[in-house]
Amino acid sequence: MPPSASLTINLLGPLIVTVDSRPIELPTDKARALLAYLALEYTTAHPRRSLATLLWPDLPEERALRNLTNTLVRIRSAVGDDLADRLFLATPQTIQFRPEATSGIDTITLDRLLAKCNNHPHRTISRCPGCAERLSQAAWLIRGPLLAGLSLDESDEFSTWITIAREQRHRQMVSILSELATFHELHRALPDALAMTDRILRVEPWREETHRQVMRILALSGQRAAALRQFERCRWSLQHELALSPEPETERLAQAIRSGEFIADPAPPLQLPVLNQSFIGRSQEMAYITDQLARTDCRLLSIVGPGGSGKTTLAIHAAAKLAGTFRDGIFFVSLRDAPTHELACLAIATAIGYSFTGTMPFCDQLIHALALGERLILLDNAEQLLPHVNLLADLLAQAPQLSLLVTSRRRLQLRTEYLLDLHGLTTPVLDDPDPERFDAVQLFLARARQTRSDHLLHQELHAIVRICNLVVGMPLGIELAATQGLSRSYSAIADALAQRLDVLDVALSDVP
Repeated sequence: MPPSASLTINLLGPLIVTVDSRPIELPTDKARALLAYLALEYTTAHPRRSLATLLWPDLPEERALRNLTNTLVRIRSAVGDDLADRLFLATPQTIQFRPEATSGIDTITLDRLLAKCNNHPHRTISRCPGCAERLSQAAWLIRGPLLAGLSLDESDEFSTWITIAREQRHRQMVSILSELATFHELHRALPDALAMTDRILRVEPWREETHRQVMRILALSGQRAAALRQFERCRWSLQHELALSPEPETERLAQAIRSGEFIADPAPPLQLPVLNQSFIGRSQEMAYITDQLARTDCRLLSIVGPGGSGKTTLAIHAAAKLAGTFRDGIFFVSLRDAPTHELACLAIATAIGYSFTGTMPFCDQLIHALALGERLILLDNAEQLLPHVNLLADLLAQAPQLSLLVTSRRRLQLRTEYLLDLHGLTTPVLDDPDPERFDAVQLFLARARQTRSDHLLHQELHAIVRICNLVVGMPLGIELAATQGLSRSYSAIADALAQRLDVLDVALSDVP
């Protein structure tokens, strides 16, 4: 077995062991039980006598220890000696799965994902896109009950251990699926929400709160008859499993659906410009923005970069990803034509639907309007406000649930400001064997297909890579160059760009 071989141990469901993606068959239940126990209890150096007693409680100690040694030999033979040496720390007295070798164990991966969620200072986990993604990864790892099908009837101690461990993982699974179902329901991703609730009810058909959630989701989808059938399934499951009747809350929900009086809470407003073209690249930046703004301790995030770097497009797409995260909505404000304190207040007030009245200063009225709401406001071209940046500081100080996503050519220099310094898209070197995996080339090809066929584009791939490098991956430069392919070759455009960049001037009406 080469030193680079890797082991994966999937415990969340039937035990599956692979080495370099190749399934490994362990010869006995005792070998499977030993490997699983060491993997799950990896933080402990287990005395050999304790392991022998755990697996062979009815045998004399000497014979049980000999069986333990033979079982370890079988495991080593199955995974390979070199890999076994990197996985197990074995002494004459103890055996331990090395903590540094646990990256391939699914339970450890799941626990680390949940730890990130628990340590993330979001408003609520059910409205945090970053944690929803982590929970989705965790849910994907769960294939069934922990170590499904594995038992050692002759060992009461092992049976007790695995029963407790299974119950803990079961409760963990239900919690993960429940949080995901709530997230998807709040964000109106109703098919995804139903997929989560279906998994819950398969293992806990008596879970009444999940039946209510399915009823709501079906009603939201316009499936009133299906929602009422779900109520009957709930009634049957409660009676059959627990000899109980539905709670009054469930009865009231069914009656509201039956009478047509059920009204879901409206989704928070999402007032963003519609972008007609696809968004390509910036996955790391997108994840950073959404993760930061879902936190309670990041209320001002500035995307800073030169003109043409794609700040506005990135900000709009990131804000759209946060739909549902802010209870009172997400709003876009262009400050391009608002260089003064008063005009900026007016632009923000107009975006959130607030009208100024009386003689109170605009800023004071705006703070009053924003003070009680939980909103995200996207301020585009905020460099216009640099002489009046204290306006933003006042808004953040006096509207405690307000968050700001800002695009600017320069940072605002406020103490509360988080910063994303935006550069060009990832760009290949000229001789890269696979340039199409880079964001800059992907964007160029996507825009160039409006005027060229794929066949012609691949003939000019080297010139396209040259152009992406000459404009240092800047999205606007890439898009402008791509649109000129109808009138001349990309090789000619690259040669011209090498002399001067203003050859990218175009007459398109929707390009700044």
